[in-house]
Amino acid sequence: KVQSAGGGVGDGTPESNELDTIQNKLKESLLKERVRAKIKELKSKTAQSRPGGYGLVIDGPSLRAAMQEDVKIAFLEVGLRCKAVVCCRVTPSQKAQVTLLVKDNLPGQITLAIGDGANDVSMIQAAHIGVGIRGKEGQQAVLASDYALPRFAYLERLLL
Repeated sequence: KVQSAGGGVGDGTPESNELDTIQNKLKESLLKERVRAKIKELKSKTAQSRPGGYGLVIDGPSLRAAMQEDVKIAFLEVGLRCKAVVCCRVTPSQKAQVTLLVKDNLPGQITLAIGDGANDVSMIQAAHIGVGIRGKEGQQAVLASDYALPRFAYLERLLL
Protein backbone atom coordinates (compact mmCIF):
# COMPACT_ATOMS: atom_id res chain seq x y z
CA LYS A 1 0.00 0.00 0.00
CA VAL A 2 1.05 3.55 -0.70
CA GLN A 3 1.61 5.90 2.22
CA SER A 4 1.27 9.65 2.10
CA ALA A 5 3.63 11.92 3.97
CA GLY A 6 0.81 12.99 6.30
CA GLY A 7 -0.15 9.50 7.43
CA GLY A 8 -0.64 5.91 6.47
CA VAL A 9 -3.28 4.38 4.30
CA GLY A 10 -6.31 3.49 6.37
CA ASP A 11 -5.48 5.84 9.24
CA GLY A 12 -8.77 7.73 8.86
CA THR A 13 -7.37 11.01 7.53
CA PRO A 14 -9.04 12.55 4.47
CA GLU A 15 -5.85 11.97 2.46
CA SER A 16 -5.71 8.28 3.36
CA ASN A 17 -9.44 7.84 2.63
CA GLU A 18 -8.89 9.39 -0.80
CA LEU A 19 -5.91 7.09 -1.42
CA ASP A 20 -7.98 4.07 -0.34
CA THR A 21 -10.76 5.07 -2.75
CA ILE A 22 -8.33 5.53 -5.65
CA GLN A 23 -6.61 2.24 -4.85
CA ASN A 24 -9.96 0.37 -4.74
CA LYS A 25 -11.05 1.89 -8.06
CA LEU A 26 -7.75 0.90 -9.63
CA LYS A 27 -8.06 -2.69 -8.34
CA GLU A 28 -11.64 -2.88 -9.67
CA SER A 29 -10.57 -1.54 -13.06
CA LEU A 30 -7.69 -4.00 -13.32
CA LEU A 31 -9.96 -6.90 -12.36
CA LYS A 32 -12.52 -5.89 -15.00
CA GLU A 33 -9.82 -5.81 -17.68
CA ARG A 34 -8.42 -9.20 -16.62
CA VAL A 35 -11.89 -10.76 -16.62
CA ARG A 36 -12.71 -9.28 -20.05
CA ALA A 37 -9.47 -10.66 -21.47
CA LYS A 38 -10.05 -14.08 -19.88
CA ILE A 39 -13.63 -14.32 -21.20
CA LYS A 40 -12.36 -13.47 -24.70
CA GLU A 41 -9.69 -16.17 -24.36
CA LEU A 42 -12.21 -18.72 -23.03
CA LYS A 43 -14.66 -17.91 -25.82
CA SER A 44 -11.97 -18.85 -28.33
CA LYS A 45 -10.82 -21.92 -26.37
CA THR A 46 -14.27 -23.36 -25.79
CA ALA A 47 -15.12 -23.06 -29.49
CA GLN A 48 -13.18 -26.32 -29.97
CA SER A 49 -14.57 -29.39 -28.25
CA ARG A 50 -12.40 -31.53 -26.02
CA PRO A 51 -12.87 -34.87 -24.31
CA GLY A 52 -14.80 -34.38 -21.08
CA GLY A 53 -15.86 -30.87 -22.07
CA TYR A 54 -15.21 -27.71 -20.10
CA GLY A 55 -16.10 -26.40 -16.66
CA LEU A 56 -16.08 -22.84 -15.35
CA VAL A 57 -15.63 -21.63 -11.77
CA ILE A 58 -16.05 -17.92 -11.07
CA ASP A 59 -16.01 -15.99 -7.79
CA GLY A 60 -18.06 -12.98 -6.74
CA PRO A 61 -15.67 -10.16 -7.69
CA SER A 62 -14.92 -11.76 -11.07
CA LEU A 63 -18.63 -12.34 -11.67
CA ARG A 64 -19.30 -8.66 -10.97
CA ALA A 65 -16.86 -7.83 -13.80
CA ALA A 66 -18.30 -10.54 -16.08
CA MET A 67 -21.83 -9.15 -15.68
CA GLN A 68 -20.90 -5.73 -17.11
CA GLU A 69 -23.10 -4.79 -20.10
CA ASP A 70 -20.28 -5.02 -22.65
CA VAL A 71 -19.18 -8.53 -21.68
CA LYS A 72 -22.11 -10.41 -20.12
CA ILE A 73 -23.34 -11.99 -23.38
CA ALA A 74 -19.82 -13.31 -24.07
CA PHE A 75 -19.80 -14.69 -20.50
CA LEU A 76 -23.14 -16.38 -21.18
CA GLU A 77 -21.78 -17.89 -24.42
CA VAL A 78 -18.76 -19.30 -22.60
CA GLY A 79 -21.02 -20.69 -19.86
CA LEU A 80 -23.25 -22.39 -22.43
CA ARG A 81 -20.24 -24.19 -23.88
CA CYS A 82 -19.37 -25.63 -20.46
CA LYS A 83 -20.79 -28.80 -18.94
CA ALA A 84 -20.80 -27.10 -15.53
CA VAL A 85 -20.59 -23.53 -14.27
CA VAL A 86 -20.01 -22.88 -10.56
CA CYS A 87 -20.46 -19.40 -9.11
CA CYS A 88 -18.90 -19.32 -5.65
CA ARG A 89 -18.81 -16.66 -2.96
CA VAL A 90 -21.44 -14.56 -4.74
CA THR A 91 -24.00 -12.18 -3.31
CA PRO A 92 -27.75 -12.85 -3.38
CA SER A 93 -28.20 -10.20 -6.08
CA GLN A 94 -25.49 -11.84 -8.21
CA LYS A 95 -27.34 -15.15 -7.98
CA ALA A 96 -30.45 -13.40 -9.32
CA GLN A 97 -28.45 -11.61 -12.03
CA VAL A 98 -27.05 -14.88 -13.39
CA THR A 99 -30.53 -16.44 -13.33
CA LEU A 100 -31.97 -13.45 -15.20
CA LEU A 101 -29.08 -13.48 -17.70
CA VAL A 102 -30.05 -17.00 -18.73
CA LYS A 103 -33.80 -16.39 -18.49
CA ASP A 104 -33.75 -13.19 -20.56
CA ASN A 105 -31.31 -14.31 -23.25
CA LEU A 106 -32.32 -17.91 -23.94
CA PRO A 107 -35.93 -17.88 -25.08
CA GLY A 108 -37.62 -21.23 -24.74
CA GLN A 109 -35.35 -22.35 -21.91
CA ILE A 110 -36.71 -22.80 -18.40
CA THR A 111 -34.66 -21.71 -15.40
CA LEU A 112 -34.86 -23.59 -12.10
CA ALA A 113 -33.42 -22.14 -8.90
CA ILE A 114 -32.96 -24.23 -5.78
CA GLY A 115 -32.11 -22.70 -2.44
CA ASP A 116 -32.32 -23.23 1.29
CA GLY A 117 -31.83 -19.82 2.85
CA ALA A 118 -32.63 -16.13 2.82
CA ASN A 119 -29.62 -15.51 0.58
CA ASP A 120 -31.33 -17.57 -2.16
CA VAL A 121 -34.68 -15.75 -2.19
CA SER A 122 -33.89 -13.29 -5.01
CA MET A 123 -32.56 -16.11 -7.20
CA ILE A 124 -35.63 -18.27 -6.49
CA GLN A 125 -37.94 -15.37 -7.37
CA ALA A 126 -35.99 -14.56 -10.57
CA ALA A 127 -36.24 -18.10 -11.97
CA HIS A 128 -39.16 -19.54 -13.90
CA ILE A 129 -39.43 -22.24 -11.23
CA GLY A 130 -38.21 -21.82 -7.66
CA VAL A 131 -37.65 -24.65 -5.21
CA GLY A 132 -37.15 -23.90 -1.54
CA ILE A 133 -35.66 -26.41 0.84
CA ARG A 134 -36.31 -26.17 4.54
CA GLY A 135 -32.96 -25.61 6.12
CA LYS A 136 -31.19 -24.51 9.23
CA GLU A 137 -31.27 -20.97 7.86
CA GLY A 138 -35.04 -20.70 8.24
CA GLN A 139 -38.12 -20.63 6.07
CA GLN A 140 -37.43 -17.66 3.75
CA ALA A 141 -36.50 -19.79 0.72
CA VAL A 142 -39.55 -22.01 1.22
CA LEU A 143 -41.87 -19.01 1.53
CA ALA A 144 -40.51 -17.46 -1.70
CA SER A 145 -40.61 -20.66 -3.75
CA ASP A 146 -43.07 -22.32 -6.12
CA TYR A 147 -42.29 -25.73 -4.62
CA ALA A 148 -41.04 -26.61 -1.16
CA LEU A 149 -39.15 -29.66 0.04
CA PRO A 150 -38.34 -30.70 3.59
CA ARG A 151 -34.83 -31.97 2.70
CA PHE A 152 -32.32 -31.95 -0.17
CA ALA A 153 -32.70 -35.74 -0.33
CA TYR A 154 -36.12 -35.33 -1.94
CA LEU A 155 -34.79 -33.18 -4.77
CA GLU A 156 -33.86 -36.12 -7.01
CA ARG A 157 -37.39 -37.43 -6.91
CA LEU A 158 -38.81 -34.00 -7.83
CA LEU A 159 -36.47 -33.56 -10.79
CA LEU A 160 -36.83 -37.06 -12.20
